Amino acid sequence: MKLKKSLALMLSLVIFLASFPLMANAEVSGNFKYTILDDGTVEITRYLKNVAELDIPAELDGRRVVRIGDNAFDSIRSLTTVHIPDSVTSIGKYAFSHCESLVSVNIPNSVTNIDEWAFSECSSLANVNLPNNITSISDNTFSNCESLTSINIPDGVTSIGGVAFYGCKSLTSINIPDGVTSIGRSAFHGCKSLTSIYIPNSVTSIGYEAFHGIPYASANVYYSGTEEQWNLIDFHNDYSLFRLNVHFNNSAPDIEKPTTAPSTTVPTTVPTTTTPTTTEPTTVPTTEPTTQSSGEIEIYDDDFIRLIEIDGIKGIEIPAEINVMTIFDEIENESVEIIDKDEIKLDVTAPVGTGSKVKILDDSGNSVNEYTVLVKMDVTGDAKINSADARVVLRDCARLDKLEGVFSLASDANADQKTTSADARKILRKAAKLE
Repeated sequence: MKLKKSLALMLSLVIFLASFPLMANAEVSGNFKYTILDDGTVEITRYLKNVAELDIPAELDGRRVVRIGDNAFDSIRSLTTVHIPDSVTSIGKYAFSHCESLVSVNIPNSVTNIDEWAFSECSSLANVNLPNNITSISDNTFSNCESLTSINIPDGVTSIGGVAFYGCKSLTSINIPDGVTSIGRSAFHGCKSLTSIYIPNSVTSIGYEAFHGIPYASANVYYSGTEEQWNLIDFHNDYSLFRLNVHFNNSAPDIEKPTTAPSTTVPTTVPTTTTPTTTEPTTVPTTEPTTQSSGEIEIYDDDFIRLIEIDGIKGIEIPAEINVMTIFDEIENESVEIIDKDEIKLDVTAPVGTGSKVKILDDSGNSVNEYTVLVKMDVTGDAKINSADARVVLRDCARLDKLEGVFSLASDANADQKTTSADARKILRKAAKLE
């Protein structure tokens, strides 16, 4: 019997150890934590020290460094410059995200892939030279790099992902190389200094609000094709680019914005796919859209986002399970940020819950007005509807806790102006997708 118990214990231990196959490959060299890959090369998984300048070595413990892993240098806020060796071929998600002091980075041509969010929220990053061998710019790669003034996009790139340069408000010009076929949704959304844009005739798709919030009155688009080709692009029902000065048959990708605006014509209807009679620029808006000086929120569709008042405080009611980007798409104000109930700024893909705040900013980035968010049945403010919300409602009903303000409104699932166990039942049914 003892032998059987010992064998069973040994077998359990073997099974337990086998469930952690990567632990044997976890290594530390100096301040670098890394994993040994199947081919014997190295992926850096984390840097363990706050530094200002960093040269990443080409080898660690005699093994070649080929990948900078997900989150490897995320939120190292003291980091100002980094040199990546030419042994590296791939940069992972969030690799340098939130390095708010990072000013410059050298990315060698050996790198063939840069994942999503790799340099997002690097608010001091001013200039980047992308490697020649990448073929796409991933979603959110440089989102909210507020100091970025210029970016070279290599000739081999064929697609620019959604939100790739979202909020790069210092970016003044962009030359999209010949060969790019698609520009993602909100790719250059909020680039309010962007005044010179070159688009090749290889582009067949420009995502919704790809250039929303740029200075329409002063910005110029230089398009290498004809007006007929321009009209055939799939703009995903967003014709904001037709509010710009569009220059056709322009084949110079390094063209600079002219000192004087060219002559233009103003169309009286939305462009169609009929053969054009002129190749002059399409429009000159008479005024540039601006936010109201009072900081009042401006909403496209008040059936989707509804203005409310909560105990004398301004608020908005939104549907459940929508993210920051969706709210930005529905608000006309150019400068907006959203923080959660704990006052942490939310990324553009983050879901928005009850108690979050939508802040309207002035040109200096200062908040001039804010609106508290209400999401019906999200009583905990975690942007989810689940049993936790029902428990909070029941505790309120039993007078064990007291819901107040926007959270009290969120608990009224039945919209009968009171919080009861019936609201908890409705929340549970919603969480179970029974209604």
